[in-house]
Amino acid sequence: MGIRYAHMKSALGHALDAFLAAFGVLFVCVFAYGFVTYPDAPIRRCGADQFCGKSNKPHSEQEFKDFTNWESMLVLSFASAFVAGYVLQRRRRRSAAQDLELLLATQPNLVPAVEEQRYAAAWKDRRRRKVAALALCLLALSAVILRANGGLPAAPLAVALVAMALGSLVWFNLFACPRCRHEFLSRQSVGRCQFCGLRLGTTFEEALTELKEDRS
Repeated sequence: MGIRYAHMKSALGHALDAFLAAFGVLFVCVFAYGFVTYPDAPIRRCGADQFCGKSNKPHSEQEFKDFTNWESMLVLSFASAFVAGYVLQRRRRRSAAQDLELLLATQPNLVPAVEEQRYAAAWKDRRRRKVAALALCLLALSAVILRANGGLPAAPLAVALVAMALGSLVWFNLFACPRCRHEFLSRQSVGRCQFCGLRLGTTFEEALTELKEDRS
């Protein structure tokens, strides 16, 4: 009965985390849509029944209404994502704190040869994610510039590239620390896992040595 309860609690926890993360995805999608669809933003009133963008290009009343609706959706999705992100971060920090002592205690019992390969593969995966994110961001920026200058008429393509770029940044930030398995979000420029303190690029042997020194 206790095991079933633990599994149910874990499943509900994962479902809640996914639900909270969905608000962030919604904000990214709304932002990407508006960023590409309204390159002349903000669209505002500039006279009686006249509407202009930042370049003083005239727009229709329907475009103005669509833009204001997008602005409202952007503010609402950002507020929801901010609150959801705060709650999600608190939940993950609490979970990491509960798991950390057990995790650190079991590290010396792991097989070094296997762990060395896993650490090396993890850091290689992080570099691959970083390269992909940079490449997609450059493509998205080029598409937005072309779109703004009228050189890319296919707005859906630009929206897709921007969404992919933002998604790749999220994918990069979701990289799991090879030691604690939580997101490896470096502490500013220190280059350490925010949950267990593992240094970027550390091998398993170096991590184990560091752990022993910290405990001595």
